[in-house]
Amino acid sequence: MKFQCRTLYIFKYHEYFNKKSFLSGDEPHYIMMSESLIQDNDFNLKNDYLLKRYQKYYSDNDLFPHVSPKLSIDGDKWYSIHPIGLPLLVALPFKYFGLPGVRVVLAMLQLASIYLFYLVLKKYTDSNLKVLVGLILLISCSAFWQNIGVVFPDLILVTALLLTILLFGRRDVLSNIILCSVMVAGLMVHTRVFIIVLPVAA
Repeated sequence: MKFQCRTLYIFKYHEYFNKKSFLSGDEPHYIMMSESLIQDNDFNLKNDYLLKRYQKYYSDNDLFPHVSPKLSIDGDKWYSIHPIGLPLLVALPFKYFGLPGVRVVLAMLQLASIYLFYLVLKKYTDSNLKVLVGLILLISCSAFWQNIGVVFPDLILVTALLLTILLFGRRDVLSNIILCSVMVAGLMVHTRVFIIVLPVAA
């Protein structure tokens, strides 16, 4: 009886983990942009929405198009309201490893923010106690862990912000090239990165 219950539990867990509805919010729209780039070599999503390509990785029968009225000038071109940075970032992982590959790559980039946060704390304080307290506060934040591996730009922007803080003020050429690259990449991920770019540019 115990063996049967355990087997049923494992099966249910496996079924839950592989549910198409595992994506939520804007995630399927970002993945659709990556798939359009892979399948059609463009970001025109009209055929993706009409053919319901998203049904391979999203359970809802109808996904309301997130289409920009300013960019989608004529009826044959539907361009997303979302920036192309994140879809570009996860296109290759999605092509070769599917959604698990996307989540692993994003988790690695997002978890890098812990190490970068540590470096920022070390840079601006001489107190090991303050560094330790800062890391404990970050690691104990449930909102941080809930967003690890999620196909949203937020934690990627956190990583970009921390890199910017670390690189800002350095005079060597390489640091400035990396700083500019981080800001340009951030702009492609989300327009909110202007919060970072404008003060640095000033």
